[in-house]
Amino acid sequence: MDSTLPESFLPLLIAELKTPNVIGITMAGSFSRGQGTPYSDVDLQLYVREKPRGIIGSLELRQ
Repeated sequence: MDSTLPESFLPLLIAELKTPNVIGITMAGSFSRGQGTPYSDVDLQLYVREKPRGIIGSLELRQ
């Protein structure tokens, strides 16, 4: 059973991560292959100019 991400996902992600330190984002995993399900997580790689201090949290997006 394939699933798609909500239309609001990309705008919310960009708003959350749009900082001078972020230079790129890539997606891997089931959603990048078009095989995501309602139970799939979203695997993202974030490329930054400088390593952030402390723990980087996770983003939780719910419909």
